[in-house]
Amino acid sequence: RVSCWTNSVRTIGGSAFSSSSNLTSVLIPDGVTNISDWAFSWCTKLTSITIPSSVTNFGNRVFSYCFSLEVITVDGLNPFYRSLDDVLFDKDVTTLIQYPASKAGIAYEITNSVTTIGDAAFLNCIGLTGVTIPTSVSSIGGWAFSYCANLTNISIPYRVANIGMYAFSSCQMLTSLAIPDSISKIETGLFFKCDSLTNVMIPAAVTRIGNYAFYRCTNLIGVYFRGNAPGLGGQNVFNNATHATVYYKPGTIGWGSTFGGRPTAPWMLPYPEILTISPFFGIQTNAFGFRISWATNVPVVVEASMTLANSGWSSVSTNTLTNGWSYFSDPAWVNYPSRFYRIRSQ
Repeated sequence: RVSCWTNSVRTIGGSAFSSSSNLTSVLIPDGVTNISDWAFSWCTKLTSITIPSSVTNFGNRVFSYCFSLEVITVDGLNPFYRSLDDVLFDKDVTTLIQYPASKAGIAYEITNSVTTIGDAAFLNCIGLTGVTIPTSVSSIGGWAFSYCANLTNISIPYRVANIGMYAFSSCQMLTSLAIPDSISKIETGLFFKCDSLTNVMIPAAVTRIGNYAFYRCTNLIGVYFRGNAPGLGGQNVFNNATHATVYYKPGTIGWGSTFGGRPTAPWMLPYPEILTISPFFGIQTNAFGFRISWATNVPVVVEASMTLANSGWSSVSTNTLTNGWSYFSDPAWVNYPSRFYRIRSQ
């Protein structure tokens, strides 16, 4: 147990107590203002820590790999940080900094004031099976849920625009995850060694997939891309994901017979779909147009209306699909104050 320092101590240096294997609790005295990166990392028997009002700076991964940590307590007069239900936040409770790895309970609901889940915030929380993330969250830090070995249930809100590298690595019980449309890049190692992951859907906005993103996802069967083929950040995106097939929508571009070393195949949707991604959607030369996607060669009827009323629709085109897609163009769209489109099989 560490309970005091001399009054002259203001900073606990980087990795100062790292790997102190017999340390069980820490009471930091008033006067300490800075707790540096990794200060108590790998203190595997540490169960509790008390942070005084004087601390104004809290470093990165201070408690990483503290497998026994249960309680984080912050003095109520601290102007920068606070603890709620033993979890460390910034003062305004907009950033979740650290969830104690051994905190009791198998599910956790993040308070709806939080906008950022910090780097390594839930690292090694092996007891957690589910986390509820509120729609207020827009950013999830690197390694945020890494090594949450029993995590099976998590949903990423639609406002999340950034998920850091290795955020879900080694989540060995995670079977599926829906990535929101707001994400434009799959970061390095995002699903590294997610052994139980079977299916992933990739939003149309994604333009880059980092190296090792699906490394050793040994049970991965399907990766479903909603948009054009993104760039690859290396040669090991799907390394050791030997059962995976990459599925794409006919009419999207950039696909070959393989992607990242894995075979590709058309995505067999149960219905035709209008592709709303560039460069073929919207106003073209003297017309409004879009591609129709369906992994068949069945004719598709395009209907148009000036309103969304059920009685206002009329057929404007029948498109025969080739290789699962066809392009529709409407040069008459300029003649209408508004124009809605829908499609159906013939």
